Amino acid sequence: MDDKFKTVAQISQVFDLMSKHSESNQTPKVKIKMAHKRLDQRLRFYLVSDNGIIKPDNWESLSVDEKEKRLNKLDQFNISGSQQ
Repeated sequence: MDDKFKTVAQISQVFDLMSKHSESNQTPKVKIKMAHKRLDQRLRFYLVSDNGIIKPDNWESLSVDEKEKRLNKLDQFNISGSQQ
């Protein structure tokens, strides 16, 4: 697996851990808004890395759970080097 992908995946995971903590004390509505921002930023890490990742056309309409599931799979694949 390309080291660039692995580095981006690791940055994405660290950012996720650091930013989830700030969501925990918020109201449900604010928590969802913050989660979307957090996940959008994680996607941006991949988009600006110039590794050929393309933002899905329906990204803005996806739920927090679906965005998180996709990004976690992308991180896991790039860190482990095989599909889970």
